[in-house]
Amino acid sequence: MRTIPAALLCLATVSAGATLTVSKDGGAEFDEVQAAADAAADGDTVLVFPGEYVLVEPLDFNRLHDPANPASPPVKNLVVRGVGGPAVTILRLAETLLDPARASVAVFEHGEGPASVIEGVTLTGGRGMPRGGGIFCAGASSPSVTDCVISGNSATWGGGVRCTYAGTPIFTRCTIEGNHASSSGGGISVMGGGARFSECLVADNSAAGDGGGVACEIGEALFERCRIEGNTGAQGGGINCFGNSTAEFIGCVVTQNTARWRAGGGVSCAARATPVLRHCTIAGNVGQEEGGGVVCSSESAPVITGCILWDNPCGSFTALEGANPRVTYSCIEGASVVSGQGNIAVNPRFRGWRDAAEVWVDCAASGPGDGSSQSPYRALAAALAFDPGVALDSPCVGSGEGGTTMGAIATPAGTAGMPRRTVWIAAGTYRFQGSTCAHAASLRGMGAALTTLDGTVFGLRSGASLANVTVTGGNAGGVCIPAGESPEVRDCVVTENTAYHFSGGGVYCGTGSEAMFSGVRIVRNGVGSKAAALVCASDSAPTFTACAVLDNEHEGIVCHAGANPTFRGCEISGNARALHAVSAGVAAYEGAVPVLDGCTIADNLGPGVTVSQDGRMTITDCAIVRNAGVGVSVTYGECTVRNSTISGNGGGIAATSAALIAEGCRIAGNTAKSGGGVWCGGPPSPQLRDCLIIDNRAGSGAALQCVQASPVLTNCTIVGNVCDLNAGALECERTSGPYLASCIVWDNGERPVVCDGTSSLNAEYSCLATPDVWPGVGNLNLDPQFCGWGENADVYVDPAAPEPGDGSAAAPFRDAASALTFSLGLSAGSPCLTAGQGGVRIGAETGTCPAGGVPVRRVHLAAGQFAAELVPPAHPVSIQGAGPELTVLEGTVRGLMTGMSLADLTVAEGRKGGVVVPAGASPELRNCVIRHALGTGAIVCGALAAPTIRDCVIEENGTCGIAVADDGGVTCIGCLVRHNRSEGVAGVSCGARSSVTLRDCRVEENGSTANCGGLAAKSSAFVTLERCRIIGNASVNYYPGLAFTRVAGAALTNCCVAANSSSLFDAAGVACIGGGGVRLVNCTVAENNARGLTCRDSATVELLNCIVWNNIDGSAAVEAGSTLSASYSCIKGATVWEGDGNINLDPLFVWPGTYDFQQMYEFVVDGRQYKAPNMIVHAPNLEPRPGSPAIDAGTAAGAPASDLAGRARPFGAG
Repeated sequence: MRTIPAALLCLATVSAGATLTVSKDGGAEFDEVQAAADAAADGDTVLVFPGEYVLVEPLDFNRLHDPANPASPPVKNLVVRGVGGPAVTILRLAETLLDPARASVAVFEHGEGPASVIEGVTLTGGRGMPRGGGIFCAGASSPSVTDCVISGNSATWGGGVRCTYAGTPIFTRCTIEGNHASSSGGGISVMGGGARFSECLVADNSAAGDGGGVACEIGEALFERCRIEGNTGAQGGGINCFGNSTAEFIGCVVTQNTARWRAGGGVSCAARATPVLRHCTIAGNVGQEEGGGVVCSSESAPVITGCILWDNPCGSFTALEGANPRVTYSCIEGASVVSGQGNIAVNPRFRGWRDAAEVWVDCAASGPGDGSSQSPYRALAAALAFDPGVALDSPCVGSGEGGTTMGAIATPAGTAGMPRRTVWIAAGTYRFQGSTCAHAASLRGMGAALTTLDGTVFGLRSGASLANVTVTGGNAGGVCIPAGESPEVRDCVVTENTAYHFSGGGVYCGTGSEAMFSGVRIVRNGVGSKAAALVCASDSAPTFTACAVLDNEHEGIVCHAGANPTFRGCEISGNARALHAVSAGVAAYEGAVPVLDGCTIADNLGPGVTVSQDGRMTITDCAIVRNAGVGVSVTYGECTVRNSTISGNGGGIAATSAALIAEGCRIAGNTAKSGGGVWCGGPPSPQLRDCLIIDNRAGSGAALQCVQASPVLTNCTIVGNVCDLNAGALECERTSGPYLASCIVWDNGERPVVCDGTSSLNAEYSCLATPDVWPGVGNLNLDPQFCGWGENADVYVDPAAPEPGDGSAAAPFRDAASALTFSLGLSAGSPCLTAGQGGVRIGAETGTCPAGGVPVRRVHLAAGQFAAELVPPAHPVSIQGAGPELTVLEGTVRGLMTGMSLADLTVAEGRKGGVVVPAGASPELRNCVIRHALGTGAIVCGALAAPTIRDCVIEENGTCGIAVADDGGVTCIGCLVRHNRSEGVAGVSCGARSSVTLRDCRVEENGSTANCGGLAAKSSAFVTLERCRIIGNASVNYYPGLAFTRVAGAALTNCCVAANSSSLFDAAGVACIGGGGVRLVNCTVAENNARGLTCRDSATVELLNCIVWNNIDGSAAVEAGSTLSASYSCIKGATVWEGDGNINLDPLFVWPGTYDFQQMYEFVVDGRQYKAPNMIVHAPNLEPRPGSPAIDAGTAAGAPASDLAGRARPFGAG
C-alpha cells in the first residue's frame, strides 16, 4: 500500500477543519471522492491524490442533504483539493450513470458559499443533461473553483460551466477548454446571478447556437483578465450577451474566435443586453459576414471603454439598426473613427508576429522548436500565436481614459511585429480548430496528399494564401473566406467538412469577397447538414480555375444575391447525393450572375444547372451531361448558353417564364416525362439558334414541349427524338405558338408535331417530316438526305479486337460508338442545302458529305459490355449480340424503330426501363434477357406500338416485367417473365385499349406489393393468351394471378393458372371485373392460394373444357349481376356447376406440385435489395392421369387441336 507523505498532509492546514484523503492506489481513507465528501463535516478538506476517478453521479458536497427533510444533514462547505494539480488529478464522469438525467461532473445546488472549494483538478466527461457538463451551479450557490481544468464536457447549455440564477460563484485561474454546447455557451453559460471569472482561459469551446466561448443571459457576470480564445459559435464566437445581460469584461483578450454563421466573431450583443467592455483587446476574430470583432443588434447598448478592436475580418465593429452602443477612448479599425470621446482609428501596432515573417512547422519535430527552418515548431498553433500587446510606439499608449493604455495589456513593450506571416507546414496532420488566419497569415503545405489541416480555415485576408494542403473535419465548412477579402487558394483538397444553415459545407465566399481559387478540389462535404459544397454570398466575385466540386452531399455550388463568380475549366460532378429535389450542380438565386466557361457539370443527382429568382447565368463551351435532373433549369431568371453540350440528363432545358438563349448547342440524349430536349412554359419565350436537338426522349414532346410559350428556333436541326407515349416530338399546349425558321424536323417518330386546339406551330423555310408540306413560306417535306450511317449496312464491334478497325467483319470496331454514330451532315444532293431564304442552307451547321448513307444499319456486337445509351433512338438500326450470356447492354435501350430488331443479348441495369419501345413502333426483340431494370417496366411498349418479343427472358427487375401503355400493343412468343417485383402489376401490365397477345409464355413467380402479381388488363384492352402458364405469382392485395378489369375481351386457350397467392381472403387466380367477355377454353385454374375465379361488377365469363380445382378459397365467386357460364368443365364443389357436360370429380392431376408460399427469391438492382416469390418447390404437372374423369369429358366443338404442351390431343374428342 502507498503511504501518503506527511508534507502533503500539511496542505490541509489552510482549512480549520479535519483532513480526509482519497487515493486510487490505497494508503488513504477513501478510494472515491464522493464517499469522502459524504463523510466530511462542514469546514473539512478532502485531499485527492493523483489518479483518474470515475464518478457514476455528479460530485455533490451535499448529496445527502434534503431540503424537504429537516432531519437530513445540513448544508456544509468543504474543500476538495487535487494534490499535484489538474494534470494528474482527474474527475471523469462515467459513461453509465446512476441517474442519466444528472450528468454534470460536479453540482452546487444547495446554496453552498465561497468556502465550498474545488481546487486543482480536471473535470471531464460530463454531459449536463441538459445544463453544465463540467460544473452546474444553481440557486444561491456561490462556490469557489480555483486552478481547475474543465474540459471535454458537453451540455445543451454551458458545455463546461452553467450558472443558473446562482449567487456569486468564483472561478479563478481556471482553464475551460474543449467543451461543447448543443445550444449556447460552449464554454460558459450564465443565466442570472453574478458569477465571477478571474484570470481564466476560455479556449477551443464550441456551441451549435450562440456563444462558443461565453453566453451571458440576464445577470451581472464579471470577467477579469481572462483570455477568450479560439472558440466557435453560430453568432458570438467568443462572447454572446443577450436578454438584458449586464455582464462586464475587464482587461480581457478576445482573440481567434469565429462566428460560423454571419455575425460577431469576437463579441455579439443582442436582445437589450448592456454589457461593459473595459480595456479589452478584441483582435483576430472572424465573423462569417459581419462584425468579426464586435456586433451590436436588436436594442443592445454595450459600453466600450479603453478597448482595442483591430484586425478582425468582416469588420472590427458593427452596430446594426436598433443598437445603441457607447464607445469611448477606444481604438477601432474602420474607414472612419467611431463616434465617441477619445476614439481613434489608427493601427495599434501589435507586437504580433514579432520579427519572423516566415516560420516552419513540422509535427514530427523532436522538440517544440523556435519556428526556424532548422528548429520548426511542432504545433501549428504556435506558428499562429499572435501577441496582442502593443509596442512602445503604439498610438494606444496614453490614449485611454485618464491617460491609460488602451487594450487588455497595460504595459507596452518592444516594437511592432511583421504585418504578415507565411507558415510553411511539413507533411502530417495539424489541428486548426481554435486558430484563424485573421492576422494576414498564409499557409503553405507540402502537397494536398501530404499536409492536412483539421478544422475550418477561417480568416484568410487579402494578399494571403492557402496552398498545397488538405482541409478536413471543419464544422463550419472547410475554407471560409471573410466578407470583403481577396486571398488566394490553390492546389488544395477540401473534403469531409460540414456546416450549419446556409454556409458552404466545403467553401464559403463571404459578401463582397474576391478570392482566387485554382486547382482546388472540393469533395464529399456537407454530410449530416443541408449545406451546399460551395456558397458564394451576396456580391462576392470569386474566380475558380481548373477546380473540381465532386460528390458532395447537397448542391455543388450555390450563388446568392448578386454574386458574380467565374468558373473556368471546372468540373462539378456527382453532387446532391442526398437526393433533394432542389439540389443542383450549380444554382443561381436572387440576382446572382455566375459565369461558367469550359466547365463540365455531370452526374449530379439533381439538375445540372438551376437559375431562379432573377438569377442570370452565362454558360459557354460547357458539357452539362448525365445529371439526374434537367440539364439547365431556368425559372424566373435569365440564362445564355453558347456552344455547349447538354446531353444524357433528366431533360435538356426547362425554362419557366425565363429569358433563355441557346446558341450553337447540342441538346442530345436527354430523357424526361415531358419536353425531353426543351420544355418551356410562360413568357418570355426561349430563343434557340443553330442548335442540334437530337435523340431526346419523353412521354410527350420529346424534342420540344411548349405550354403557354412561343419559343423561336432558328437554323436548328431536330432529329431522332422519340416519344414513349402517344404524343408528338414537338408538342404545343395552351395557346402556345412556337416559330421555326430555317429548321429541319425529321425522323422524330410517327407524330412529329402535335398541337392542341388552342396552339399552332408556325414555320418558314423549314423541312418537316409531315405527310403534307407544313403551311408557311418556303417549307418542304423532302428527305434531308443526311450522311447518316455512311456506306456500310453491316458493321461489327469487338472490344477485344487488336486494332481499332474499320467496322468490317475482318477488322471490327473496338468501340460501339463508332458503329452507332449517325451523322447529321447533309449529302451533296440534300434539298436543305439551298432551301433557306435566299437559297441558303437550313438547319444547324453539321457539315456535308458526297452522298447519303445506307437506310438501315445492322450492328453485330461480340462478347462484352456496352452502354445502352449509345443506341440512337429513331434511326433505323438493328443490334445483334453474340448471345445473352456474352453480350450485355447496360442501361435503357430506347427508340427501336419499326422493322428493326434487338437480338441475342442481355439488357441490364436500366434505371428508366430496360427496353422502351416508342409510340407507334413495331420492332422485334429476339432471344434477349432483360434484367435489373427500374422505371415503369423492364419492357415498355408505347402508345400504338406493336413490338414482337420472341424467346426472351424478362427477370429480376425492380419493376413490371412488360408494361404496355394505353393504346399500345405487344405480341410475346415463347417468353419467360419471372421474379420481377413491383409496387403495381409485377408480371405483365396491359394499358387501357391495348392489344396484348402471349403465346407459349410463362409468367411465373412475380410479386406485387399491391395488386396483381401475374397479368392485369385495364379498360377496353383485349388480351389473348395461348398455351401460357401463369404460376406462382403473388400480391399483397387482390388478384395474384390474372386480373381483367372492364376489358373489351380476353381469350385464354390451353392456359394453366396455378399456385398464385395473396394474403387477402377475397383474392383470386383469375379475377374478372366488369367489361366484355372473358373466355377460357381448355384451361386449368388450380392449386391457387386464393379463390379460383372471381366475377364482379357485371362481368361475363365463359368456361369451356376447363378444370377449376383445389383452389384454397373455393372454385368461384360470382357476385350479383355477373355471370359465369361453364360447359364441359370440371369444377370442384359440393354440387355440379350448372351447364352441359360439367362434372365435379377429382381430375387426378399427375402431380399437383408442392409450394412454399413464404419462400422468397432475393436479388439486387442499383444497390437496393428486392424480393420476389420463389414458392414453387416442385413444379406441378396438372395433366390428368390415366383414368381421370376429365379425359374425354370435354367437347371437340371450339376446342384447340393441341394441348398446352403443343401436342395433338391424345384422348378422344375432349
